[in-house]
Amino acid sequence: GINHKEFGVTSEGGNVALAVAIRAVGIDPQTQDFTVKLTGGPDGDVAGNMLRILHRDYGTHARVVGLADGSGCLEDPDGLDLPHLLTLVDRGWAVDRYDPARLGPRGKLTLVGDPDGPRLRNSLHNRVVADAFVPAGGRPQTLNDANWHEHLQADGTPSSRVIVEGANLFLTPKARAELGARGVLVLKDSSANKCGVICSSFEIVAAHLWSDAEFIAHKAGFVADILVRLRALARAEAELLFRERARTGQLLPELSVQLSRAMNRAADAINAYLLAHPEVDAALIESVVQEHLPATLRNHAGDRAMRRLPVAYARSIVAKSLAARIVY
Repeated sequence: GINHKEFGVTSEGGNVALAVAIRAVGIDPQTQDFTVKLTGGPDGDVAGNMLRILHRDYGTHARVVGLADGSGCLEDPDGLDLPHLLTLVDRGWAVDRYDPARLGPRGKLTLVGDPDGPRLRNSLHNRVVADAFVPAGGRPQTLNDANWHEHLQADGTPSSRVIVEGANLFLTPKARAELGARGVLVLKDSSANKCGVICSSFEIVAAHLWSDAEFIAHKAGFVADILVRLRALARAEAELLFRERARTGQLLPELSVQLSRAMNRAADAINAYLLAHPEVDAALIESVVQEHLPATLRNHAGDRAMRRLPVAYARSIVAKSLAARIVY
């Protein structure tokens, strides 16, 4: 199918969320410098691809000032050598393979076996100051009810103004709420990293409509279409969250939960209506299914959709895609 690490599908959505959030704190990432710290190594799926995308989309405006993985941590307030980090990404290497000669005068590479190495690695996400923090790896509940305050500096200001949860459950609900109350814009995991799941849903549709040989023949175009769709959906979600934050004053994680509930309720209502009204025009249902399909799949197998997709699956596509349009 579509290798999520190879194509960076989760990171693509996370990067869109990051861009929207960075703009919300007054930085234009296309024209102004901003700093990022990450957990998760260059050999990892989400962190490695996030490094690639930061370099691709923002060039020298993106300065990575901290990076931690199982092997140790890197930190440099003047910015790590991003092209060199991308060499590690390409080779599947962890931070312990970073060339110390590439560090600036204030830079530091700490290995987990060094004196105090585990503590420095495990606290990097709190110690290093950056505009944004992207948990792209690490254990669930790393920032939790008991230690969320460690993300604050001595003067009480947060060590990052933006947190985009690329890794599931890195923050507990209380940690999100406490940091949010202190001005941190926290993009919850259910909004920030959902693109991997969406990509998988398109793979399932393709498996119904294409043979293996057809999938391979059309894969490049199919993946390109999906990436465009993922970025658009991620932007729609992030921008909706920030509009609602401005309108209601609520914290972003609360709004993420409300958004998910609203979308599920809308989808359930549409599905129930379709079940109760079998007379609904089949052509109308098919038109929604066709619009849902990525262009390459629609162009090369769209005429098979209503024959090959299970009826309940096609109905679910209609319900979910219409619910997303309504809510967004």
